[in-house]
Amino acid sequence: MTEETEEKKKKSEKVSFWPMIVFVVLVLGLWLGNMFGGLYGFKPDDNASFWGDRGTFGDMFGAVNALFSGLAFAGLIFTIILQRKDLKLQFKELSRQADEAEKMAKQLEIQQQLTSYQLAQSTVNDLIRIKNFTINQYGYYWRADDTNFKDNGMNALNGLARQEPQIIENETKNNQTLSQYCSVLFYILEYLIDSNLNEQQRKVLAKTLQLQLTRYELKIMQIYAERDMARLKLWDFFNKATVKFNN
Repeated sequence: MTEETEEKKKKSEKVSFWPMIVFVVLVLGLWLGNMFGGLYGFKPDDNASFWGDRGTFGDMFGAVNALFSGLAFAGLIFTIILQRKDLKLQFKELSRQADEAEKMAKQLEIQQQLTSYQLAQSTVNDLIRIKNFTINQYGYYWRADDTNFKDNGMNALNGLARQEPQIIENETKNNQTLSQYCSVLFYILEYLIDSNLNEQQRKVLAKTLQLQLTRYELKIMQIYAERDMARLKLWDFFNKATVKFNN
């Protein structure tokens, strides 16, 4: 707000006393005019007795009642003006407080969203570390090209992913370590879907997870959670799992 605008605002909030002063002067002028007119200018009979002057003088004091009634009316009007100004100021103050409360509520909402996102990000990262630790404990034997293979960790998982879907499904059910690994990965996906984050925040965390998953992990997860694919495809997690794995 500029200084000129602020000055205009202050001027508009000031109460002008001039209407009150003019009204009081007008009432006093009429009363004085009536007094002098009654004493000196409005005698119907120049030979009026002393008692006639006394009657006129009494009428003059009778007009005092009208004078004070007029002043009281002027005071009432002035009080109404002051109250109106005061109500305007109160309304402006309430509007300002409402605007500040709305801004504060928006800031709190943004802060809450940021806090929720940071908490979700920390949770996802912790679960990813648990997932990686679990898969490092996994070992698998398989046969390819008339050769027997045995490996651990991610290499074992890659070997499993090259097997037939039925073999993969049986392994995820019967091997405790692999089953635990799939449960952790599935829980991460469920956690993102069911979280109260906004869509953009979910996509960021989902992309973070997707970048750390190989296509072999996605294929195994696709077989493990086949019944829940409709929910888990929300962010195209399994696009990479549609490629041919036999190449």
